[in-house]
Amino acid sequence: MGSKRSILKVILVILVIIFLVFGAGLYYLLSHLNSIIAQLKPEIEKELSKSLKAKVEIGSIKANVFPKTYLTVLNVRILPAKRASSKDKGITFDKLEVKADLSKVLKGELAVNSVSFLSPKITVVQDKDKKFYVEGLKPLFRKPSSEKKISAEAESKKKSAVKEKKSALVVSLNKVEVKKALVTLKLLKGTYKLKNINFSFNGNIEKDFAKGEIFLALNALDSFFRMKVKGLTAKGDDIQVAQGELEAPFGRLSFEGSIGSKNDFKVSSSGISIEKVLALGEKAGFSNLPKIAGKATLQAHSKGHGKNYFATSQIVLRNVSFTGSDNKVIIKSLNGKVGAETRGKEIKLTLSNLEIVPKSLQYILSGEGTFFKEKKSSSFKLKLVEASGEGVVETSGEVLLNQPLTYRIQASGGKIKIKPVMKEFLSGEVTDMFEGTVESFKKEYEGAFYKEFSKTLNAVKGQGEAQVVKGEIRVPNLIREILKKALELGILRSTEGVAGLDDENTKFDSLDLKYAIDKGSLYILNLSLRSPLADMNGKGRVKLLNGEYSFILNTAFSKVLSQELAKRAKEFKYAMNRDGKVVLPVKVTGKGSSIKVFPDFKKLLKRAGENIIKEKAGEFLGGFLGEKKGSKKRLKPKKRKKGLEGILGF
Repeated sequence: MGSKRSILKVILVILVIIFLVFGAGLYYLLSHLNSIIAQLKPEIEKELSKSLKAKVEIGSIKANVFPKTYLTVLNVRILPAKRASSKDKGITFDKLEVKADLSKVLKGELAVNSVSFLSPKITVVQDKDKKFYVEGLKPLFRKPSSEKKISAEAESKKKSAVKEKKSALVVSLNKVEVKKALVTLKLLKGTYKLKNINFSFNGNIEKDFAKGEIFLALNALDSFFRMKVKGLTAKGDDIQVAQGELEAPFGRLSFEGSIGSKNDFKVSSSGISIEKVLALGEKAGFSNLPKIAGKATLQAHSKGHGKNYFATSQIVLRNVSFTGSDNKVIIKSLNGKVGAETRGKEIKLTLSNLEIVPKSLQYILSGEGTFFKEKKSSSFKLKLVEASGEGVVETSGEVLLNQPLTYRIQASGGKIKIKPVMKEFLSGEVTDMFEGTVESFKKEYEGAFYKEFSKTLNAVKGQGEAQVVKGEIRVPNLIREILKKALELGILRSTEGVAGLDDENTKFDSLDLKYAIDKGSLYILNLSLRSPLADMNGKGRVKLLNGEYSFILNTAFSKVLSQELAKRAKEFKYAMNRDGKVVLPVKVTGKGSSIKVFPDFKKLLKRAGENIIKEKAGEFLGGFLGEKKGSKKRLKPKKRKKGLEGILGF
């Protein structure tokens, strides 16, 4: 028994000695771990440089095993193997920290709790061939030859197979963090900086599988962007997102679905500010962008690959306006839906009740078009569903009465109603409505719809009526112009004291029109004007685009004016009808406010002559049949008179 106890004591002593030696060695190792790593730092830099084919510089390395296992690398710089200049920055970061689970590591599993990067800095350059590379390092995305590519792929497969056989090490990662990163993009259009980038992934990464949540925040173009992704699952090239959201200065975008072998992805947004999107574009270096304001709602869905690829999108526009570089309004308001559908190489566009207001006129358009990728042929059909509003006819030359023609228009189903607003050349209470058809509204256009209403005038056809009460036409006083001609011909000697002739424009009590529009002209079928000076009835024509007009008016002077004229000239006295009015046919032509009046005084003189002859013949017959001799004094011969009396010899 004594011998057995002595053997046990010896074994126990040996175990204690082994434990003490191992503990002492482990203590020494742990206490001198950082110094050992510091001695190995050049070898670590050398191996990393060899594998990355670049120069790796490490400031310091610190490690800890107990109670927490972590590795900290400070001041890391990855530079080109052969530095072209001192300006080559490569990749730098202030701190890299890796935290691991020691218990799992001892079981043969590389379980990394977290990897964090502090203040990484990287510069990405775009060369003339539009290829990208990290500044100072070899180009990224370089395409090898097909043979090399195949051999490289085969070699990588072999290596991976060998590694799988040799090692059964399981690698897992739970968290990745990037704090205060700076990415500089040197593109062909300019240099941009993505500042203060903060990225985090929380979940689980094992081999080619990842599942978790992502958060990304950065400052770019002096604007803040933030993205959240929940329910992220990635396996190989397949990525699935349960819920994602991007918050940007112009609004919010939501997305969900899968990308990869099973492509089925959806994007939606509400209230995107187009103005802020363009503002970011200007900051990014895009010049001569149109001035567009308003909001848009987006819904997009893509599905499938190749021939089976299918995508739809719809944009709803709200109060969108376009302004030119000269600050002139091109489109005052744009509302409606624009849709696109893509199948393979075919793209189909649709417009659904798109409301366009170029200035004050409103168009509502619907249509569809088909375009083909890699083909020049395409077709687009567009038709006007409805048009209404108030606008101005603009032409290159002089317009009606030296003023733009303002109008109100309503069109639907091939029928059109136009109501001119005559304030520019006609005052008064206007009630007017033109009803007709316009061929342009019936057709489906090959191409875009006419930009200006003036271009559609030649297609308008129809008729209407107008009534105006107590107003004036902004043209020179027609009666005054007629009497000017009488003064020039010597029929009148003076118009002084005649009321109403001093008025600059043609005033009236009422104006009634029946008219028709056809091939760009306004045909006056019947005009009836009542004024204190005269009543006019007639017809005429107005060319809407250049303002030329021509009228034939039967003018009946009022009793008051007729009597005033009769006092001044017997021609007017003898030309009066049974109602005591002077009636005179007048032709009026002109363009704008430049007016020409051609009174037909021949008819007036002829009528007056006929009446004078009748009167003199009556006097002669009366004296011959029953007058007493000497009842009338013989008059002395008078001097020859001007005008009608002189012509007839009375």
